[in-house]
Amino acid sequence: MKDVMKIRLLAPSETRLALNLLGGDPVLNQGLIHNIVKSGLNNLGLIGQGSYLGLFADGDLVALLCHDNQGIWRFHVNQPAELLELADAALRQGMRPVLVMGEARLMEDLLTAMAREMGYLKLVEDEVMLLLAGPDFRPRQDRESRYAVSDDLEQVAALEEGLQRELLGPDGWRKAAVRRYAAELIQKRDTVFCEADGRAVSKADLEVRITGVASLGGVFTLAAYRGRGYAASACSLLCSDILASGAGVTLNTDAHNLPALALYRSLGFHKHRDYKVAVFNA
Repeated sequence: MKDVMKIRLLAPSETRLALNLLGGDPVLNQGLIHNIVKSGLNNLGLIGQGSYLGLFADGDLVALLCHDNQGIWRFHVNQPAELLELADAALRQGMRPVLVMGEARLMEDLLTAMAREMGYLKLVEDEVMLLLAGPDFRPRQDRESRYAVSDDLEQVAALEEGLQRELLGPDGWRKAAVRRYAAELIQKRDTVFCEADGRAVSKADLEVRITGVASLGGVFTLAAYRGRGYAASACSLLCSDILASGAGVTLNTDAHNLPALALYRSLGFHKHRDYKVAVFNA
């Protein structure tokens, strides 16, 4: 008998149902899992919250797509056809994406079939998801690094501004939001940085942590100090402490950024998945 398929918005009472589905691949789904654990499926308009469309087969949740309040799509599906059905349903409900991220093979099928319906496609970035396990870790202590404290906020925020400027251009970020984000990371003891010549020159952040895995990100070094071991040392300290807690470490980076890939491989990271990010006009 053919499965009876149905797509609908998940209710807050179905939080455990969504987490059980996503828990089948916690490395790939850590961002979604983190947001749901933090806020459930409630949506009060806050960052990290949004609407969750579930695809059901004979009453069982088999796939989902999240459209968050910043217009970002994330999804968990088993096959391309499920993603296309969810994307079509999301668009029919007015959930037009600003950014879509996911495994390369699924993103390719989605963009081939539906890019025009999703909006004006500005760019597609090839990324790679890397994974570090304890036995593979090779610590780097090229430079002295330490966790940031509240007195370091201005320096850490300046580095985050530099990262956002490189990623988004001069007008793609807001100074107040960047400073607030840096303060939150410092408060949670999730930022490590290195100093040289009397100022902070490099940093790395722990962006997401769930049971069994944590995500490294926010890696940035001032241009004049690159290639001198500062980023390696900052990343190494964070990775050492994450691994010591029993969790693995992941990160996403530009698949064509050879210096970054060399840095992460020197620490013991290896490729876990090919990834793509598609950016649409807001």
